[in-house]
Amino acid sequence: MVFNMYMLYWFGRIFNDFMGEKRLAGLYFLGGIAGGVAYLLVYNLLFLAGETDVNVILVGSSAAVMAITIAAGLRFPDYTINLMFFGTVRLKYVALVIFILSTVLDFSSNMGGKIAHIGGAAMGYFYIKGLEKGNDYALSFYGIYDKFLSLFKQSPKLRVVPNDHGKKTTAKAKAKPSAGASKEKSEVQAKTDTILDKISKSGYENLTKEEKDFLFKLSNKQ
Repeated sequence: MVFNMYMLYWFGRIFNDFMGEKRLAGLYFLGGIAGGVAYLLVYNLLFLAGETDVNVILVGSSAAVMAITIAAGLRFPDYTINLMFFGTVRLKYVALVIFILSTVLDFSSNMGGKIAHIGGAAMGYFYIKGLEKGNDYALSFYGIYDKFLSLFKQSPKLRVVPNDHGKKTTAKAKAKPSAGASKEKSEVQAKTDTILDKISKSGYENLTKEEKDFLFKLSNKQ
């Protein structure tokens, strides 16, 4: 549990800084779902194979954390962090070692959790591959989740406000987004993609101060 919280803090913070909290939340939920599906699939395959005494319990959110860990390592492979006794290490190697130590080694203990880890890691991998093709599944899932929650929110009550001057008021039409606003949004997205590609190739530390400030301001808006 403590190790999962530690990983979520470090990898989640990096992912959130560059991708935003909505994508972080969306991928977290998708990773947990993928881990549960992987566990149920393997459990039922073992049962069909004749293994009726399967004492495996699925507990925790480690699959969700693993999804974020793998996604961060793949999206920002050359981002460097300082580790005690090891010095500066690239993020992709840290993510890989964590996956191997917590998943691949010794399936005799916590088998259910390790199966879930594989499901979460697979979700992180396929999310990044989908993102490279323009498919943002985490953001889409967060949108669905947000709409579901909105069903339980109470709508604000309308109040009738008297007109002090006895004049009829007319509702103003909603302003349509201007061509300039759309162009500005496209330019921001293009600049963001350029900076993320630069991080993937040469690391976060090689960004200029202007580029770092741009990412910081962008993450706060999301």
